[in-house]
Amino acid sequence: MLKSTCLFGLIVLACFLSGFGDLRNLITPLGYWLAWLGWALTVVTVIRPWLQQYSQFLSPFPRLVYLSFFILIAGMLLAGLSASQPTALYQALKVAVIAGLMGVTLLLIRQVRPEAVVDAIAVLLVAVLLSFWLSKGLGVPWWVRLGDGREGMEIAQPGVMWKPAVLFLPLVLADVLARPSLWWRHGCLIGISAYLLIVDGSRTGLLLFAGMIFVMAFLSLMLHWRGISLSLKWLLIAALSFGGINGVHSLLPGASPDVPNEIAIAPEPLALQRLQEGDASRLSLLKEGWRQSVDCLPAGCGFGSTAAVSHGIIMPVHNAYLAALGDFGLLGMIGMLGFVLAAAWPLCPWLRRARQVGFGALDARSWYGLGACAGALAWCATLMLHTFSSEMSEWGYACLLLAMAWVYCLEQR
Repeated sequence: MLKSTCLFGLIVLACFLSGFGDLRNLITPLGYWLAWLGWALTVVTVIRPWLQQYSQFLSPFPRLVYLSFFILIAGMLLAGLSASQPTALYQALKVAVIAGLMGVTLLLIRQVRPEAVVDAIAVLLVAVLLSFWLSKGLGVPWWVRLGDGREGMEIAQPGVMWKPAVLFLPLVLADVLARPSLWWRHGCLIGISAYLLIVDGSRTGLLLFAGMIFVMAFLSLMLHWRGISLSLKWLLIAALSFGGINGVHSLLPGASPDVPNEIAIAPEPLALQRLQEGDASRLSLLKEGWRQSVDCLPAGCGFGSTAAVSHGIIMPVHNAYLAALGDFGLLGMIGMLGFVLAAAWPLCPWLRRARQVGFGALDARSWYGLGACAGALAWCATLMLHTFSSEMSEWGYACLLLAMAWVYCLEQR
């Protein structure tokens, strides 16, 4: 009992460190990395005996994931040596540490039930909601509001706060099918996710959220009446919870009818407005990034070489795959694309199992595996519209989701 409680606490901590990624603004980037390393050491200490687990650390490991890490690190090392740039070598060191943390995450995921992971995600979403309300009540500097109306907080700024709400959403939707009796909780969590997304105003998050709801609707139709009745229940609760949360938002300090993008009175979500307006500066960065990437082939020109001037400041290209191509060459690009393949690969056995037994006969573990794959693919999709990062605030999601996808889809119990 004590061990299971400790394991659940470690899952919650991993979710918190990922969801509150801007915590490094308070405890410094070094402190944030030390928090992750402390988490990893605690996991290794709790999971006993180590020697038996060490064989699992190497043998049935997601080799495709680690091949992608190896190729990416090789590209960083080659670019750093050819361009005589220590920064690229430092990035390789950070990615190597991330690969090690991925292994620890896999060990932890193997020891806990999928339901416990979803419970940890529920704790995180509620914590993000309450933290945002608290920061909004405290005001600046804890509450962050950008010029275009996007909102966040010091420990999860706009552009960060939406990620746990969207990237973990597929696992919440999988829980709808795995534990239908908790439909009321699922509706509340989906309502919270929608609220956090709209407040953040992320266009990427809006597109992913809509796609996930569409897939869930398709699965509901595949399950016929059982799936449709479940969907109607959690949709109703999601709408009610979103309305209640929206009402609380309008009462918080800083909410004013004079502000046109307050979600309580907005005619449409801020993310939708931003999507309709487009982003000419981001497109120009992509064009310049592509030009520089071609010039830097085949080995790359070193970390940050695809950055360009936009609005009078130097900004990195908002496409992690293109940035990897220009910064770390062909090897860097192949390594990053390898993670897309690693996220999709577990779907092959899942689809075979679904054809054999039918959608209605799939067990809970299979649904969680599908949710983890969807979340991992969503993380890969975000990289198409965001800068390359070697921080655990970004890769923490990948470690959790890839580990769950490979364990739940490829390792039968």
